[in-house]
Amino acid sequence: MMKRGIVAAVTLALAAGTAAISSGTAAYATGSGEPGIVAVTSNGALVVLNPATGATTRTLVHGGVLGDELAVSPSGKTVYFATTRCEIDSVPAAGGKTRQITSGSLPALNPEGTELAFAREPSGGYANQDQGCYKGGTPEAKDFSVVVQTLATGAQRTYPSPPGVPAALPFPITHLSWGPGGRQLAVSIGTVQDNDGQGLTLIDPATSRYYIPATYATTGAGTVQVTSGPYADDSEYVQGAFLPDGNLFVDRNCCAGVPPQHPFSNLFWIVTTSGHLVAQVAPASGSKLYSSLGADQSGHWLMYLSTSYNASGTSLLPGKLFISHNGAAGVLLTTGLAAAAWL
Repeated sequence: MMKRGIVAAVTLALAAGTAAISSGTAAYATGSGEPGIVAVTSNGALVVLNPATGATTRTLVHGGVLGDELAVSPSGKTVYFATTRCEIDSVPAAGGKTRQITSGSLPALNPEGTELAFAREPSGGYANQDQGCYKGGTPEAKDFSVVVQTLATGAQRTYPSPPGVPAALPFPITHLSWGPGGRQLAVSIGTVQDNDGQGLTLIDPATSRYYIPATYATTGAGTVQVTSGPYADDSEYVQGAFLPDGNLFVDRNCCAGVPPQHPFSNLFWIVTTSGHLVAQVAPASGSKLYSSLGADQSGHWLMYLSTSYNASGTSLLPGKLFISHNGAAGVLLTTGLAAAAWL
């Protein structure tokens, strides 16, 4: 299932007033044509998509690719991806041989293309526990870390959980995103226990020692707090991705706690690194899970995957890819995906 004429559809959405971006946000003025898209199919293939139709134009890897996060070099010539062998590989976007980089998952490349951030954790990412990277046993806090590797030398810096985190409280890493200049790294944290503990935190790769604040285990508070909107105290940013201007494209989730105290909902927002609302992109269904949040290099095009669990709640269904231009409501491009990124 694909939506054709995506540019026309987005233009009509803007004309109809469905764009919720607030006035005065010049960074989201009209951009040029659509950038390319690279994606992971539900069958584990790495493919290049036509951004206007969603059709596969090229298959880069035929199988064994994990979902949720891909990284693309600034030139658009190289794609980094995680595999079911719990390693990160690269492949030319034009097609060619793959190259092993390191062990890990959730690759994220800094804007200069010189450093690769990734996660080392038992599940290989919250969406991948049934895709070949889960090792069994009971994960502990010490098993989770963020790593930054300098690609030219292979040198690595590791950011573990801080001391004092109880072994029974691992904080899974679900998404990584670099800020402008590589000065900050946004770390999205998945559910810890009892459907609580999700959040978004920022680290400075040059000075930080851990991938979450030392107080996270006791407060559940990341460094990016929900400061706007209804039920702010009971809401959290479930996943976030940096925009080129330094703001964050986030999925705002309400509500934390068991049982939840308020109606469940998701909102896609643009926020500052302090958590203050800049603009609302579009509302999202509270019955879905969202991943692969990302922006292209211009900041005009956003994307996200929408999915849900199967009827038994044991695995995720194939995701639907939505793209948004200049803050318009997301438009369905194609289905059957586990990850996507702008090329």
